[in-house]
Amino acid sequence: MSLFLKAKHWQLFLLLFALPIFLFMIGIAMFFANLDFQVLAESEPSPELIIDLFSNMSWIFAPMIVVFIIQYCWYWSVAIGLKRFLPEGLAINSTLFKVCFFVSLIYISSFVLLSFGFSQFLKSIFDSSIDGSIQPNFVIGRSIAAFSMIFPLHLFSTFSMFYIIYHSAKTIKTVNAQKQVTFSDFIEEFFLIWFFPIGIWFIQPKINAIFEGKQLEEDGVYNN
Repeated sequence: MSLFLKAKHWQLFLLLFALPIFLFMIGIAMFFANLDFQVLAESEPSPELIIDLFSNMSWIFAPMIVVFIIQYCWYWSVAIGLKRFLPEGLAINSTLFKVCFFVSLIYISSFVLLSFGFSQFLKSIFDSSIDGSIQPNFVIGRSIAAFSMIFPLHLFSTFSMFYIIYHSAKTIKTVNAQKQVTFSDFIEEFFLIWFFPIGIWFIQPKINAIFEGKQLEEDGVYNN
């Protein structure tokens, strides 16, 4: 956690913005490198062609994994790591944050990872519909059932994401003010974290100041 708390704003910006863009460009290059343009020019649109396009698009999702890992490590470092700088008698309950953190992390990671196998899923559905082993009504029914289960989970994941931002902003402000705060006190930190690539230039120096301005002693007392 100390690695993220003492990291400079430009370092995090490179990791969370410049590096993903670089990896995204590589993914785009791999996408076009694996395409057979002659086949695309001579062939009419078909399910097989669409499946191949989805398969190649999996390269584009790879940078998202890097972004999520780094950003969620930063959230955890802020929300959990900064708590050690709170004065005695002042505490922040992180139970809901931990629940939201892992639910959101698992949901988003699963979504990204499943995108790599989506083309194979489409291919299996297409092949099964051709040989008649799966009827269209069966596919539609299962799709509706899957959506009905995923939609509530997606809503909760969205709530979890906003609560992670809320809790991280509250932790920063509480540690900085050394007292209990309300949302109106840390609304600036909330929006800075929400718009992360830009906000990191303003929020990370505050975190650096907290981390570098206090020293944990063996007896648990924090001194400036």
